[in-house]
Amino acid sequence: SRVENLLEILSLHGLTRADGALLVGDYTPSARESNTSSEGIAALKEVFRPVVGENMIFTQGNHDPADTAGLAKDGNNDPVSGKYGVFVINEDQRMEYNDDSCYEDTLEAANALKAYLDDKAAKGFKKPIFVLNHIGLHWGNRTIKQGAAFHGYLLMDVLNEAGAKGLNIIYLYGHNHSGGYDDAMGGGAVYLKKG
Repeated sequence: SRVENLLEILSLHGLTRADGALLVGDYTPSARESNTSSEGIAALKEVFRPVVGENMIFTQGNHDPADTAGLAKDGNNDPVSGKYGVFVINEDQRMEYNDDSCYEDTLEAANALKAYLDDKAAKGFKKPIFVLNHIGLHWGNRTIKQGAAFHGYLLMDVLNEAGAKGLNIIYLYGHNHSGGYDDAMGGGAVYLKKG
């Protein structure tokens, strides 16, 4: 219903069509109901379809099993239209919790992102590029305790290098739970300028 309300408000301002919908995880109504992710994705598809057609990307969150129907694949998910670029880093590549494997997994995701962005830069791509990951790059209340953003610098280095080459990159995430720790940066909508 929240998405339906948002789309209704946008339609009141003349926005009734969009190029796509990019979603960043946790499609369940409750953390205790992880097995309902596919139902959540199906419901969101029904709501978004009149606005975006079938052009929807669903990134895996920490409450979404890796085999959930409808999740995007890791890596390049560029739309056929070519209007923008989309790179997905799913939860199975960059996890909510920090253990010994998280560094290697995040490094692998960073290397794949670098290859993708280097290719875009070499081709002179000037359109927006969306990087989707359930986990933010910054440290907030939950990320400090669990270490989820601990290896964020691996991705930040890649993003900053690509930005310096002139790419227009927008990093979208969902799992914030900041609890006020990052209010000085914007809370749930964190914007950090280049560098």
